[in-house]
Amino acid sequence: MINNLTSHITKEKGFIISLLLSTLFAYPIINSGVYYIDDLARSQTGFLGWKSLGRPLADYIFYFFSFKSRQSVDVSPLPQLISILLMALTINFASDKLFKFRSISSVIGSSLIFLNPLFLHNLVYRYDSLSMVLSISSCIFASLTSFNNKKIDFIIKSVLIFSSLCLYQVSAVCFIMICLIIYSLSLGQGIKVEVKRIITDLVIVLSSYGLYFILIKATTNNSRSETIFTQDNWTQLLMVNLNKFINLYSGAFHRPIEALILIATIASVAIYTFCIINRRNEFKGYIQKTLAITLVLNPILLLVASISTIVILKESLILPRIATTFGIVILYSACMLQLQSKKISLFYSALVVFGSITISFALAASMKDQYQKDLLLVSQIKSSIEDDDILSKSKTTAFGVARESLVAHNNAKIFPVVSMINSRVYDGTASIMLTRLGLTGVNFSFDRKKWMEIAISVCSANKPRVENSDFSIYNSEKQNFVFLGKRPTQCL
Repeated sequence: MINNLTSHITKEKGFIISLLLSTLFAYPIINSGVYYIDDLARSQTGFLGWKSLGRPLADYIFYFFSFKSRQSVDVSPLPQLISILLMALTINFASDKLFKFRSISSVIGSSLIFLNPLFLHNLVYRYDSLSMVLSISSCIFASLTSFNNKKIDFIIKSVLIFSSLCLYQVSAVCFIMICLIIYSLSLGQGIKVEVKRIITDLVIVLSSYGLYFILIKATTNNSRSETIFTQDNWTQLLMVNLNKFINLYSGAFHRPIEALILIATIASVAIYTFCIINRRNEFKGYIQKTLAITLVLNPILLLVASISTIVILKESLILPRIATTFGIVILYSACMLQLQSKKISLFYSALVVFGSITISFALAASMKDQYQKDLLLVSQIKSSIEDDDILSKSKTTAFGVARESLVAHNNAKIFPVVSMINSRVYDGTASIMLTRLGLTGVNFSFDRKKWMEIAISVCSANKPRVENSDFSIYNSEKQNFVFLGKRPTQCL
């Protein structure tokens, strides 16, 4: 039985297995039927907005879906279904090129690129999932594709990395990470890594990033690109960002799988170290020896690479969706373990993939329950306003965050990543949903500090016109102030 899982399979069978794994992983999210945060606004307004965030190609995807109408169109779940297909193609391609032997074991191992809990955050977006998957796939194909014509090879790889940056910037570092794994696999098998290859890879990366920054500087003015190094307290900001990443990565899996990944990583380092010691006489020259020794630290190098483009930003939104390369970090162990035993690599990969699929179902159930609860909550707010003579003649602004649903709360105890991804209705989404349900006079401002000061001054001097455990509504001068969940302590 185990031998069949590690035996060679055809390209077609590999694709079918890749498609099955990708579908099992993404189907629960699609089936939950949730409009996730930005999806709510885009479904109602047709707004794109990715270009202003330095992601121009993400806009062009929806130019295609909307037949060049320059607005987003809700064709869900089509983008997510295409994402599944693209994930399967990428996994099948990587299983052959990275593991050098296509088998069920190598397919499962390669699926770790996408099949990890943090990547679920990328898939929950009805509109944005495709561009995020494309950004990773572009780098995978760039790092594992090789052409005999060096000029064509250089151009195609540069274009793919540049495209990845224009789709979702944080994914482009995937190219460097895959290259590091390839170097380790080569040296572990006694295969020389040409210095020319390393230099070419570096030039490809630098030229792609350089061209991207030139384009972005000329076309956008995005404050999110400002680094922490412009601040006097940049060391403190760096530590804060690093701590956020530690919490993010450590909460991706539940404890048993975390322990498995740690053990597999230690074992991988040991296997690689043993390999280069045995082959030490095959490494000729200072550069080869230095590279071989340096790559003993590859797990750390991969971790640093995966967070490098985010921790240095002043406005670091450290959420699961920006950890698109987390799968490459855990892929390393699957690759190195197979140098020693394909069966051990299969055992490791299968357990991690099973854990990821299980978390997908738990997250989908949590999101669905949360969305239904939030929709009922917003409907109750709308009814409370429309049934009150004073509230119905006033404008409405929401504040705060709704309570977590019972299903989401329970699932998050076992799978912490659920609470990281599950989105409760908050001021912005509440305003959108109230408008969606037909309430007139809803106003919302991103100047939250100013409006919160006004709201507290009102609620601290007046009793609520509507009050229950889920929300309270205050009114002053034809303005409704809706507090979701627990209201501020200053309020009466």
